Amino acid sequence: MTIKIFEKIKKIIDEIIVEEIDEETKEKIYYNCYLVVYEIRNGFYPEIFNNTDEKILKKLRKIPNIDFIKCACYDSSYYKDTIYIFNKNKYQSIKKSIEYLNKTKRNDNNILKIQSKIANLLSYDKIKRNYKEAFDETKTLGIRYIIIRKDKKDLTILSYQSYKSNLIKNYEKLQKINNLPIFDRYKKHRCILEIDDIGV
Repeated sequence: MTIKIFEKIKKIIDEIIVEEIDEETKEKIYYNCYLVVYEIRNGFYPEIFNNTDEKILKKLRKIPNIDFIKCACYDSSYYKDTIYIFNKNKYQSIKKSIEYLNKTKRNDNNILKIQSKIANLLSYDKIKRNYKEAFDETKTLGIRYIIIRKDKKDLTILSYQSYKSNLIKNYEKLQKINNLPIFDRYKKHRCILEIDDIGV
């Protein structure tokens, strides 16, 4: 695959998005599709697509390695109406998460399992013991991957809470992103990792 993939993603996403949205939201979708193509993310939820006709969404399948499913597979989704874009090569590793979220009603007793399944779908850290722990600032860091672009506003494409013990894994993810073709070609177009640690 080459740098042309990014241009193809932009073209197809622009064809699918019919309503008026801001440029920043659109660019986040471009970049997240790009990360999914290259298996840096398992997938993501572009909320703007939830009400899009599936016949139009099928254009997504023209992008290499990309597919989508409509399901109840997000923390705010109780009905099978959420669009999840994913890498086809990752399907076996995310299939059980999708199936579990599709058939399980949300309640206080299964919140940890629900959030762990969602974390798998989004390529976030799996929550180890309890849901509150994921936001315990003594154990986790705020992680943001930010695209630095020449002559354009910086763009946060990925952000989540990550265990401090996974700092090296997050740095390795940053390296993978910066090794993608689009960043190799444009020296002033790169990704940085921002870490927010306000714990003790």
